[in-house]
This record gives sequence, structure tokens and C-alpha cells, in this order.
Amino acid sequence: MTVQRDLLELEAEKAVELKFQIGRARHGPEWVGKRPILEAHDEVLDALAYIREEMRDGELSELAILELYKLLLNALQGVRVLIASSGVLEGINGTQDGIEDFGGPGSDRSDATQRGHEGI
Repeated sequence: MTVQRDLLELEAEKAVELKFQIGRARHGPEWVGKRPILEAHDEVLDALAYIREEMRDGELSELAILELYKLLLNALQGVRVLIASSGVLEGINGTQDGIEDFGGPGSDRSDATQRGHEGI
């Protein structure tokens, strides 16, 4: 079996642990990269982009993929709340809460964009 197939077939928590161990083997025992919550933000954005591509392809159940997209939008909001409450972005680029630097709500964005519904 391939690692990708293993990750698909394992129960969720075991797949997470395997993915983590693969990362540790590749990058070493110490954390590499931005703070984990910031990496999570980037990963959720990636997941949303991938799902949007699947939506455009139109091969999967429209209802199921739209529901998944909405779940990921909720995950994105949750991650952004954690980032805002952590203070990790204070002072970055002079923004009030730093969320604008990561595609979050800003004064130049419409309500629809702030909710993440652009392009759907």
C-alpha cells in the first residue's frame, strides 16, 4: 500500500498521527515552520481551494461538496478566532489585530468576501 492510501483508509486520529510521524521523519524532531495555528490557517485555506476546484469540476455530489465547503469555512473561522485571541499577530504590518494579513475581514472587503462566499 502507498502512504496516501494508508492515510485514506485509517480512522481519522490514526491518519493524523501517521501524517505527523511522516512529517517528523522528513523534517526532524523539532517543529519547523510558523506557529502551528498559523500553519493550520494556511492548510484550511488550501483545503478550501481544493474543494472549490472539485466544485468546478462538477464530478462529485454537489450537495456533499457544498456541505464540506461550509464545514471548512467554519473551521477557518474557528482558526481565525484562535489566532486573534492568541495575540500571535500583534503588531504585524501595523494592523489592529493582524487577521487582515491572513485574508481575514478588513475594511476593504465586502460582507460576502468576509464570510468566505466569494466565487461560489
